[in-house]
Amino acid sequence: MDILNQSERFSFRLSPLFVAIVAFCFSMTIGVVWEFFEFSMDIFFGMDMQKDTIIHTVRSVALDPTGKQKIVVIKDISEVVVNGQELGVGGYLDIGLIDTMKDLFVNFIGAVAFCLAGYFYLRYRTKKAAFIERFIPTLVERDEQSKN
Repeated sequence: MDILNQSERFSFRLSPLFVAIVAFCFSMTIGVVWEFFEFSMDIFFGMDMQKDTIIHTVRSVALDPTGKQKIVVIKDISEVVVNGQELGVGGYLDIGLIDTMKDLFVNFIGAVAFCLAGYFYLRYRTKKAAFIERFIPTLVERDEQSKN
């Protein structure tokens, strides 16, 4: 987007804040699409891309015998039996939710860090922020291209 802002062929100028917000949304969207991919591979192809986590506490309204949507908490889970067979994993097997949330959280941290750095680079363009140019596509002048 910065290249479009600097191009003489386009007559619009996007504010650094707008560019940072769009970059953040794009980054988060890519993370969500990746999680959709992992889920699809698990469901349709029998993979295990959403890694399992052993947990020892479960909170769920689905376990409320009254049906009144009250949270039922089961603590200190040390074994789980499925169809009469012990799993032997030392707790309850969460099948991907925690992995998905960790992935999205890491994606969020990266998106925030990169977008903040990009915003300050676009806003101020100082020598202190010059190292950020290594990570942002920039417009190369034709004279510089002919030298390379």
